[in-house]
Amino acid sequence: MRTILVVLSSAMLLPGGVPPEAVAWSRTPEHFAGKSVAVRLRDGTKIEGVWASVSAESFTMKVEDTSNKKMWAKGLRTIPRSSIVKVEVSRRRIRWRIVGMVSGLYAVAGLAAAFGGGGEAMQSPPLMVAGYGAATAGFLAGRSLDRATREVILIPD
Repeated sequence: MRTILVVLSSAMLLPGGVPPEAVAWSRTPEHFAGKSVAVRLRDGTKIEGVWASVSAESFTMKVEDTSNKKMWAKGLRTIPRSSIVKVEVSRRRIRWRIVGMVSGLYAVAGLAAAFGGGGEAMQSPPLMVAGYGAATAGFLAGRSLDRATREVILIPD
């Protein structure tokens, strides 16, 4: 068990080093379907949301979050293609949230078994609170690892 935890924790420290993915402009709606898209614009604004459609000169996006609310408000917006500086696509998973939550819970249960005795030790209110706290902390730590983000390079058709 200890070996598995050491391997998992050391694997999380390795750099990602994933090369950018090239996607043809006309194929972006299919490629970005079901994913969250973050676009950095020439004016420095970062907008996030759902990629809706493209034309030869612009793209339409349902903006859910923006760093410049006055210029790019939330909602369905059509933005010129020439204003794109960087595109990142992310997909949320739940894998590391589950691993973190289970690891936190088992860590407290293991400590209780090692220092407190048997199964009766986990019945005490302080250890139950510690178990819930460790499971929550593991869930929150795993949530930060669950967002798989990749940079996308848009190529002409």
